[in-house]
Amino acid sequence: MKQHHSATSTAKRAPQKRVPDASVLEQGAKSPEAVGSSEAREKMVQEAAYRYYVARGYVHGHALHDWLMAEAEVDRTLAADANTAESQPPTN
Repeated sequence: MKQHHSATSTAKRAPQKRVPDASVLEQGAKSPEAVGSSEAREKMVQEAAYRYYVARGYVHGHALHDWLMAEAEVDRTLAADANTAESQPPTN
């Protein structure tokens, strides 16, 4: 007797990103050098995507949407922070 496998059971799933705890995110986001780094940005996106997941009530199936929304949110925040920093007079 042949066993039938559904497409969902044999399809490879993308590895899930581990969401760091808030203390790691705060440390990375506080220093000016870290805010510009891709590692700090990714940590910020992870936290934001997780917040969307929690706000939805831990409903699965929206990971891509949450990630894209989080990226847009973080990019807007970083751009606003950069604009604010540029408009401030130098402190010497």
